[in-house]
Amino acid sequence: QDIQRFCSARTPGNAQILDCLKDNQNKVSTACYAKLRKREKLDVILPENDYSLMSKCAIIIQKFCSNEKKQNILSCLRRNINQDAMPNLCRRVLYHRLMVLNSAINRSQ
Repeated sequence: QDIQRFCSARTPGNAQILDCLKDNQNKVSTACYAKLRKREKLDVILPENDYSLMSKCAIIIQKFCSNEKKQNILSCLRRNINQDAMPNLCRRVLYHRLMVLNSAINRSQ
């Protein structure tokens, strides 16, 4: 229902639908929003499964984080967030992931 309503113009694949739903998360149904939040938490825990992060930040990951363990990719990207080589799309995804991470940390305290 939310996919048809907000993302019908997007082509499925390469996380296009997921990114669209995330872009519209303030408008989607409560059930869809809950699933998006759950997925975002998993993406923070397992960044290697986050297609958007891994594809949009591939250049930076290869350049600065290639020797990192997969679970440390997000930390490595955060350390390199001000690199001129970081594409704006990568920076945007990274900011969003860091907001999710900070939100989760604040709730657990």
